[in-house]
Amino acid sequence: MISVKDMGIDFNPVAKNEELEFDNISVLNSIADKIDYSRVLGLNSTVITIKNK
Repeated sequence: MISVKDMGIDFNPVAKNEELEFDNISVLNSIADKIDYSRVLGLNSTVITIKNK
């Protein structure tokens, strides 16, 4: 499990962005079992779960 918090602009890695052909978020979505995102107290909070296969 990886948990990341940052004070950057709102950015939801789970939302689809049709403008990007290939990006790191697409790769992450393909290998992660679950990605949770929330905006709490002005922080982006992302939790990525990758299970050992």
